[in-house]
Amino acid sequence: MKNMKTALMQKKYFLLFFIVSALSFAILYVLMFLAIYDYSLDLYIEMNGLSYTVATLFLSVIISVMLGVYASTVFYRFNAAQKNDVKTGAAGIASVAAGVLGTGCPMCGSFILGLFGAPLGLLFFPMKGLELKIFSIIVLSASIFLMSKNTASCKTK
Repeated sequence: MKNMKTALMQKKYFLLFFIVSALSFAILYVLMFLAIYDYSLDLYIEMNGLSYTVATLFLSVIISVMLGVYASTVFYRFNAAQKNDVKTGAAGIASVAAGVLGTGCPMCGSFILGLFGAPLGLLFFPMKGLELKIFSIIVLSASIFLMSKNTASCKTK
């Protein structure tokens, strides 16, 4: 964890963290409203409730920030000329995919799930797809931990 903090203190990795976090939140935000008429936040709140909307946005922010930390850690490790770990890389990609699948309007349909033929798939989950975002956060935090742990144990040139 110490090396992860050291990486984020460096200007280029902090800039990467900020860009990845902002870009991923923008993508998740757009995907949230893609199936709604007029891309209206008011309509989204009316259809799904204020608590669900706040939870969705909050979890999207957490996923975005964690993705920024993950990307910075991966690039720090890559630039330190250390061997890339396939297991933590695959887990990080899988967690982001789960977060993206859980993004959308349960009532109107998820754009990404619509590409797979199940646009109203979020309605079948007990928490309307929030569990996919929570799963994404758990796996992404494990990936960040393993990546920073591996970074700390490797020697640099």
